[in-house]
Amino acid sequence: MAKRRRRRRRHIKWMNLLQVLFFVVLALVVIGEAVNSRRTDTGTEETAATTPDPVYKNSYDQSGFDKSDVLWSYEDDAYTSLKGIDVSYVQKDVDWQKVAAAGVQFAYIRAGYRGYSEGLLHTDDYFAKNMAGAADAGIPVGVYWVSHGITVPEVIAEAEYLYDLIKDYDLSYPVVFDMEQADESDRINTLSRGQKTMLAAAFVQAMRRHGCQVTIYGSQNWLQQDISMAVLQDEADFWLAAYDVEFPRFAYAYSCWQYSHTGTIDGISTLVDLDVMFVRK
Repeated sequence: MAKRRRRRRRHIKWMNLLQVLFFVVLALVVIGEAVNSRRTDTGTEETAATTPDPVYKNSYDQSGFDKSDVLWSYEDDAYTSLKGIDVSYVQKDVDWQKVAAAGVQFAYIRAGYRGYSEGLLHTDDYFAKNMAGAADAGIPVGVYWVSHGITVPEVIAEAEYLYDLIKDYDLSYPVVFDMEQADESDRINTLSRGQKTMLAAAFVQAMRRHGCQVTIYGSQNWLQQDISMAVLQDEADFWLAAYDVEFPRFAYAYSCWQYSHTGTIDGISTLVDLDVMFVRK
């Protein structure tokens, strides 16, 4: 009985801390949106010059990229890079030995997802096989989770489900939170920017409780318009998806760039996403 009471007190304490976090997140989002609104309304040169941008900037330079190979790389005085891919059940059976020989230095593997219509939790059909194959080939990995949660308890449940999947694996990179619209019937379509930010924050905090760092994935529009990067940037990194561009016109700090979703790599029979990860020297 005493043990049960202690567990309950710990659970209540954890939930209270989360509730405080959510109120803080929402307040910051509202304040940030109010500032942006005032900036738009005034539109004066003085306001733009004197109002600091709350989102951290990146310092990448277009001249630092080497695109002479299928797998791009980056180098400057402050950063080097790693060449990578991300895979899921879509790529079916991957020959990871060939992938390693092709020069892939890291891989992000989909661990699972919440269904975008029925809302059930699923493990990717190829998760265990891909994790084993990449490990055998000596390729360091991270995992990503596709979220379609619409409440805080749902997103916390996703984090717990994911942790159960990955707790016995040796991960080299942060866990990735990927919330993106599947189609017009997607259950996340009614969420506001503040709600999406709150859900991302809940996932980040739940994973950090297990000692896992988190990266948040999204397109330029999603990162700028669907969440508040300013609220999340001290707790998580960002992974930018931007295709068919020589260089992302994205001012804000990101640690990984998914530059193609139509790549071809020896050892993979389908098209595959290609990524470059920026590593501070």
